Amino acid sequence: MIHISIQKAGEEGGSTPAVYTLEDLKAAVSLFFEVLKSKFTLESTILYGVIFMGVVFCGTGFFLFQKQQRIVASGVPVQGRVVELVETVDSGGHMPSKGSKPRKLFAPRFAYQWNGGDYTHLSNHKSTRVIYPLDSTVEMFINPRNPGELLVNDFSHRWLLPVVFSLVGGVVIGAGFLFKILFRACFEK
Repeated sequence: MIHISIQKAGEEGGSTPAVYTLEDLKAAVSLFFEVLKSKFTLESTILYGVIFMGVVFCGTGFFLFQKQQRIVASGVPVQGRVVELVETVDSGGHMPSKGSKPRKLFAPRFAYQWNGGDYTHLSNHKSTRVIYPLDSTVEMFINPRNPGELLVNDFSHRWLLPVVFSLVGGVVIGAGFLFKILFRACFEK
């Protein structure tokens, strides 16, 4: 017979520890899993999983928004100029099918000055059409401690990702609760 001794943390050595047999441990584990099965049904597992995914999306949107707000709050506004349109070809991450053509994407390269230094920044935002023509100017916020960190002050650079992530998260959370309502309406009669 196997005995397991358990003693509470911080107890003095003078007390007698509780002794449990392997059968006691098996019974406790069995009881634990019975409680889990009763609490986490298929419905609740799917519901909590979907809601968790929605919260992750909303959290990502909030994180992106906070990061951009920090740059705006502590940043210095400067005028940048589009000096180049970098063209890339996108095949959609796979081999193009018959009749489909790879798309040309354009990303602007901005030039700006800060404290007598000249800097350039290639935008992460690519588009199938030219959003900023060559030599156009745009307002940017730069981090004065790290002039390479900047935020272009337009909708797509500043708001698009936080809004999309937050909306997707909200829709996913709403879908989770809708699933709960529909599941109960269909299976609990």
